[in-house]
Amino acid sequence: MEEAPTTITVPPWPELPQEAYYGLAGEIVTTIEPRSEADSVALLMHLLVDFGNMVGRGPYFSVGGTTHHTNLNCVHVGGTASRKGTAKDDITFVIRPVDPDWCNSRVQSGLSSGEGLIWAVRDQIEEQHAIRATAAQTGFRGCSRS
Repeated sequence: MEEAPTTITVPPWPELPQEAYYGLAGEIVTTIEPRSEADSVALLMHLLVDFGNMVGRGPYFSVGGTTHHTNLNCVHVGGTASRKGTAKDDITFVIRPVDPDWCNSRVQSGLSSGEGLIWAVRDQIEEQHAIRATAAQTGFRGCSRS
């Protein structure tokens, strides 16, 4: 008896509602998007995350007793050649004139590993000191020859 062929149903590509493209951020994305190969959601994500990082934790919006700052965290994941870098580059091109120092010093290239992420977000190393431990501190008593 022959098995029926398996069909794979691919869900439609997710689309943000038009309200997501509100205000200046929406105007920037809708201006770039027709001339870019990047997804509009990726453009909006990079723009909002970059802007929040540029202005820092000072600005906020209050809702009841909660303050909502501009700091956002996003992960942009996709297959090889999925235009992840295009979205980032298109937004960087637009925001670089606003704060070139931020673009030069705070924008990092792709990560190589978890250790690469830790190194990229670590506190600045201001000075280094050699640490000399004594045998009493380490418990090391050396090797004895018999």
